[in-house]
Amino acid sequence: MVDRLHFARKIARQIEEARKKPDYNPLVDKSTKRHRYTENLDETYERKKEIILEAERLLPRFATMIKEAFESHEIRKYFESHPRLGAHGHVASDEQYEFMVSHGAIEHSLDTEVEDALIFGDMLKYFGVS
Repeated sequence: MVDRLHFARKIARQIEEARKKPDYNPLVDKSTKRHRYTENLDETYERKKEIILEAERLLPRFATMIKEAFESHEIRKYFESHPRLGAHGHVASDEQYEFMVSHGAIEHSLDTEVEDALIFGDMLKYFGVS
């Protein structure tokens, strides 16, 4: 959930920066390997703001539920184990994860490391681990 909040904030910031440009046009043509489409950045911005508000409302409750389910030393031990973030990080073995990174299935760069560190820092705050 914290990663979803960070991603929504990142996209919202990017759109806010784009809106400052004099030639801002909310309609942007995008494409995937199979499809072309037009994204309305103003609509995307509003959806991301909703996600941000909802996540900020839910995260403290979620953290409380985790703290009620686990002892503080168990939570601290989890964070000290340096878990990988994201769905792939939780379900793949080290070998599987490295295979996916080496074949480009999962992005792993300085930017993703920084994002993970920021997410991890927020998680520590929510769970009161320092």
